[in-house]
Amino acid sequence: VTEFFKAKGDKEKLQTFVNTKLGQPWDNDNGERLEWEELAKRREMYPSGKVPNWVVYLTAGIDTQDNRYEGRVWGWGAGKEAALIDRFILHGDPADQVLKDKVAERIAQSYARADGVVLNIGVVGWDSGGHYTDDVYAMSKKLGLMRVIPIRGANVYGKPIANFPRKRTAKGVYLTEVGTDNAKELLMSMLRIAPDVDVRKPGAIHFPLNEAVCDDVELQQLTSERKVPVRQNGRIIYKWDNQKRRNEALDCFVYALAALYIAIEKFGINLDKLSQVTPIAISSDQPKEPKPKAVKQANANAAYLNGGGGGSSGGWL
Repeated sequence: VTEFFKAKGDKEKLQTFVNTKLGQPWDNDNGERLEWEELAKRREMYPSGKVPNWVVYLTAGIDTQDNRYEGRVWGWGAGKEAALIDRFILHGDPADQVLKDKVAERIAQSYARADGVVLNIGVVGWDSGGHYTDDVYAMSKKLGLMRVIPIRGANVYGKPIANFPRKRTAKGVYLTEVGTDNAKELLMSMLRIAPDVDVRKPGAIHFPLNEAVCDDVELQQLTSERKVPVRQNGRIIYKWDNQKRRNEALDCFVYALAALYIAIEKFGINLDKLSQVTPIAISSDQPKEPKPKAVKQANANAAYLNGGGGGSSGGWL
């Protein structure tokens, strides 16, 4: 009681008291907590059930569990506006090549925008922690070292969202350290931006009105974590913690965000420039030998929208 009265006039001290002395999550954080029900109200019907036209680049995040792989595909537009595009949960032995090949099939899928432009997944962040590190490394080598990136969370608070290495590890992969706390901090701030269907809002996050991709469980996992005080180097810092709640959706989002940062920083993907590209459709009834300049421009536009402009894919068309 004495400690409570000492802490009650200071929000930070009170939160520390609730977390450490009472052993309870901090529920009165004046905006820091985001409820999944709020996100459920925002779900929207994507045009024709497809990818919104403002999406210009796709990344994926894959979470490795002891009995399954979970993946999420996220679409990105100018200002890092984001949209959840797809979800897959594949059960089985993560070391089984059949299961790993099923993951490969899912991240090889193409997704059509409402205007007919087809987008393929660019960079993929794949969780390589736990018991299946070598399996993830093997899939990175099989599917493309600079396309499928093994991810591991940073143990130190304050690390960059994606720290892509200059060279491969002794195992021959580009193992990338992810600052999960910084990534979650950014995603939580983005989730608080109310999206608009017709007006572009940098940083806003869109969810589809599609139970197969975004049900209540998905949103509950995205909002599963809370900031809790942790003593580190003699001082109290706040870190994100799932408090034994399921959080695979959030982890996948973090890995997809890290993949986007890799695409931007390592491969030169520019979401704002991609958003300004006007795609040129090549129909089957066009002349078989169009002017070289027209062909070159059409292919350049298509490649840029599919991530080829960054040089990381070899042209995923």
